[in-house]
Amino acid sequence: MANILVLTANLGKAELHKDSGGAERTTTLVEALSEHNVTVLSFGWDLKEFEKKISKTLRHIHIGVDQTTLRNQRQYTDKLPSKNRDLAISRLFTSLKNYRAKVQELLPSIDLVVIDHASASPFTADIKDTPIIYSSHNCELHMAKQLYPEGSADIERTRKMEGDALYSATAMTYCSPDDYKKMLDLYDIDNLKAVFVPNGGPRSVVTDIDTRRKSKNIMFVGSGHPPNGVAARNIVPIAKALPEYNFIICGDAGWAIKEKLPKNVAVLGRVTDEELDKHFKESFAFINPMESGSGTHLKMMKALGYGIPIITSTVGARGFDQKEIDDSMLIADSTEDNVRAIRNLENRDIFKKLVDGADKVFDRYDWETIKKDYAKFINQVIKDVPEKPGKIEIPEVKKKVLLYSIVRNNGDTFDRYYDQVRSVVAANPDYEFYFSLYENDSTDSTKRKIFQKDWSFFSGVSIISENINTPYFGSVKDAVRV
Repeated sequence: MANILVLTANLGKAELHKDSGGAERTTTLVEALSEHNVTVLSFGWDLKEFEKKISKTLRHIHIGVDQTTLRNQRQYTDKLPSKNRDLAISRLFTSLKNYRAKVQELLPSIDLVVIDHASASPFTADIKDTPIIYSSHNCELHMAKQLYPEGSADIERTRKMEGDALYSATAMTYCSPDDYKKMLDLYDIDNLKAVFVPNGGPRSVVTDIDTRRKSKNIMFVGSGHPPNGVAARNIVPIAKALPEYNFIICGDAGWAIKEKLPKNVAVLGRVTDEELDKHFKESFAFINPMESGSGTHLKMMKALGYGIPIITSTVGARGFDQKEIDDSMLIADSTEDNVRAIRNLENRDIFKKLVDGADKVFDRYDWETIKKDYAKFINQVIKDVPEKPGKIEIPEVKKKVLLYSIVRNNGDTFDRYYDQVRSVVAANPDYEFYFSLYENDSTDSTKRKIFQKDWSFFSGVSIISENINTPYFGSVKDAVRV
């Protein structure tokens, strides 16, 4: 049994959950590590902070931020063309002291760190001697190049974020062979051990074919991720061409549709698991008109698990091999293609072929199968990691701080200044303080007070006092004494 630390900024909210595609992957792969002691350390742009014992072997700690950092994050994110909150983690890294301190507190007892999603990559800067596995969710740079204008600084920020995760890792997992090929082209990672851990879904009871065919509902599921919003908008012209079908959009993607909705389009927003289950079981087909993205879509895996016929764009089908696509999907890359595909599904033989094919293809993408394979991979990595040597007591080396001041004719305030610097040193015992003071040409009590004071609470002191007959400017904007 090993001690594993999972660093994630990918949950979207504090709690472990499966309400979105990325969070479902994160939480499910954590569940696969039940034979080890696992600590999930999650980060969020929120004020929450808690520690929960989820099970005998799973602990979840969430670290939020202070109001000032939260305000700075919002201001910085608003200026980004992409509005990508993940990029603010790197930008405001030095302000994330509580999360970084918790990483340092936990690391001495940790055997393996999992960096979940590239958004957590900045925290690798604080990990020195513990092996890291990078659990990628997409080829982030490839997706950024699709979403952001050419030459955008956000693309370079994404490159650094993903590169930090890859170059700090001992091994990595990837969602699709296509993603891995793109990462090989974009980064120098030929020697990095990489294992295919696809996205998956839970297996459901498959609805009777003839019962499903009676439905007039065609469904789509998508979070607020921008490519999902584009897909949701693509459904509108399809719906207009097929007024006899009802198009149901679940998830935040539907709010990206700004035009007036046809009567046969329903935007439901976030729905409960029970509602989503009902739509998957009762709909005629699942549609996925994506235009961009990376990795594989968890919604596609979920649809396969329900045995529902799938109509998808070429982009939406990425990550599947050609045989899997032929067995379980109809490819449609335009409004006309989608209308034609839906009409084809009215043929019972074509409908049945896709239902049977989905059941067969899903065997590879059942979460239970994936979890077993992932656990096996993690166990092998742990086995290959040299055991940490026994704890060695290393003398504490304190960081050094220099306080430096220039004074002249400050006799009236010097006693207060002395008390202030003494308080600073007393309040920070973990640091070693040094003091440097320069005085010249004072005509009041400054010189006398400097040398009357006891400066022995500093580890080292340098005091220079001299008369060089320079003009006295005082505290004015254009003072040039120095």
